[in-house]
Amino acid sequence: MRVKVQPININGKPLFKSERNKREIYVGELKVHENRLHSLGRAVVSAQVIDTLSGTATPVLEIYDVTLLWAEAQRLRLRGFEIQHEVQYAQTWDVEVL
Repeated sequence: MRVKVQPININGKPLFKSERNKREIYVGELKVHENRLHSLGRAVVSAQVIDTLSGTATPVLEIYDVTLLWAEAQRLRLRGFEIQHEVQYAQTWDVEVL
């Protein structure tokens, strides 16, 4: 499904709404699937936002151990963790279905 995603946290810390509104919003296809992560030694449910405009289907965002917090109308809230430089940070996405 085509979505607009705004990450809520930076380095695991939640941003105020005014700070979030200044950050980049990612648009692409949302894909949620089970994935084996060898670095963790287990299977995880991961969510990706895939850039389809460039023609290469490149993931631009990804979180792991995804949990759906709520879904209403055309909006979702997903929570998981992201990996940056081999460090895991809590991350929550505000997702709008386009």
